[in-house]
Amino acid sequence: MDQAELLREMVRKETGLLKGENRNAIEIYALVSGRKGIVKTDFLMDLAAALKKKGRKPLLMLPRPSVAKPSCRQELPPWLFNGSLRSVSDTDVIDIDYEGIKILLFDYCLSEAFADKFLKLNDVDIILADAGGEINLNTLSLISFSQKVILITPPGPSDLADAYRLVKVMEQCNLSKDVRVVIDRCPDFPSGMDAYDRLHSTSGAFLNKPLKNLGCIINGALADKQADEKEINEIAEAVMKEQSSSRIYSMEQVYERLKKVYL
Repeated sequence: MDQAELLREMVRKETGLLKGENRNAIEIYALVSGRKGIVKTDFLMDLAAALKKKGRKPLLMLPRPSVAKPSCRQELPPWLFNGSLRSVSDTDVIDIDYEGIKILLFDYCLSEAFADKFLKLNDVDIILADAGGEINLNTLSLISFSQKVILITPPGPSDLADAYRLVKVMEQCNLSKDVRVVIDRCPDFPSGMDAYDRLHSTSGAFLNKPLKNLGCIINGALADKQADEKEINEIAEAVMKEQSSSRIYSMEQVYERLKKVYL
């Protein structure tokens, strides 16, 4: 084997391509909000479905409580949300593959069961992780694990203040991630853009942190289905158009990234 072929083999081993898992880089997004009560899980599932229709291979990472009281419109199997799920042992890890959307329920820890389930996942090219609605260690850990952040917030003054506070804490903790903003529950498009402009200008002026507008959801994630699907599809298109700089090609590499945060 000549030197050039040896180098190519080393690259294939490093990126995971030798195992044939992924030939596209895996992108990792964390979804955050400034407070509890914002329908992040609904948005994540709708976004995953839209990305799947456009050819992406999503994995949803949801903390177990996120699926206890669903209100999302996706036609997911009812047993996923019934009361029996709450009785599952904390040491168990649940993974579901529903029409190409992989869902992994986790408890913010890297148990042997979690590692076993996680490393068996394949055919994934985008990870959407629900990082919760509070500023705490779990939220900041998932932000650290991610490559990019989607911040979803309603347009009210107190909501924008909470969103700004989260961005400020991220900067104070040296979590300088690219932040994309989705304005939810907008009465109309102009009010959504106005809310984004206010958040963007405040972040730029006081934190020197530019934000990126990913889109608006008129009247909220539980509003008229047909209108909302259009907005979700536009957000999915914006995600698809983003240039990827990820150098992660295998779930082993993703797991190593998790270990750096949680171990």
